[in-house]
Amino acid sequence: MKGQASDPALSPLDGFRFVQLVAVPSRPENKSGGPDNAPAWELGSARLFAALTAANAALSVETGVAEGAFMMAWVREPGAKGFRLILGGRPQLPWTSAPLASHAELLRLPYPPGALVRDLPNAQVTRLLETFPCWAACAAQPDALWPGPGRAAGQESGRGSFDDHAAHMPQPFTWLVTAQPQPRKSLDDELADLETHIPGMRQRQNSETDRVRLERAEARYRELTRSRPYGTWTVRVLAGSTDAAHARSTAALLCGASELGGLAYALAPTPTTGILSAVLAVNERTAGAGQTPFTASTEMLAALARPPARELPGIRLAAPPPFDITPETANEPGVELGTVLDE
Repeated sequence: MKGQASDPALSPLDGFRFVQLVAVPSRPENKSGGPDNAPAWELGSARLFAALTAANAALSVETGVAEGAFMMAWVREPGAKGFRLILGGRPQLPWTSAPLASHAELLRLPYPPGALVRDLPNAQVTRLLETFPCWAACAAQPDALWPGPGRAAGQESGRGSFDDHAAHMPQPFTWLVTAQPQPRKSLDDELADLETHIPGMRQRQNSETDRVRLERAEARYRELTRSRPYGTWTVRVLAGSTDAAHARSTAALLCGASELGGLAYALAPTPTTGILSAVLAVNERTAGAGQTPFTASTEMLAALARPPARELPGIRLAAPPPFDITPETANEPGVELGTVLDE
């Protein structure tokens, strides 16, 4: 589908519970010069993997949840300098949260572990997103031609710097990612289809096109097999702005800036634009550019729907304490120094 998307009757945000991210734990410093001297965004995505694996299990059809979904949005409203980072889950957030002793309005969530959030009413989030009149859909496809997790040391893909581009975007914008756990049967069907076609593709390597097609199919089979224990997702990525031209340019810039350096995926904007509810209902496949929605691994979702790795207006980075602050319970003599309020 191209051009303007049609307007469906039902709001795709119905049934979500939303929270706003207030503070994110910063990356611990590695003073030893060890192997975790990876880019901050890469370590940030790794810290989300367990949380999203748990979310996939909690929101999946196999566990009895109908229409379970996860959502994250970066939002800078018209006239605002600060950002809002919004997390959502349907029918609820997939993780247990607990209020802080010192600030009852704040909750602690494991996205990443130690993040602080506050509740946002569904109606407020709906109004906030609807202030952006035009949205552009983004399409993705797995592509083994991009360096994947097994890339050689020091091999760079040239993609990234999402946080920097978002911080300096001149116009109001939203980067919206929604994801639904893919039923296990759909994953098994895709694996079975690849198993059927790969042997025949190996016998037809008469051109470079055939060899690339085989390489992509084999890489996709390995990725899905590796992802099976952790679950896969049906993902949509949208960019919203003040008009169609700005929505498309925002989508193109942020697709190119997405932190996919370690993932064998290609992400690009499509020609489709429209209001939010319409673009969220689009099903489109573009030759050579992928499709929307698309099937993605948990690693891919973590890269697309991650909090910032740097402090931005409206989002605080908090340094986690490098020592144990669990109150001792033993009734031993000593000097009381104070009371632990929060971890």
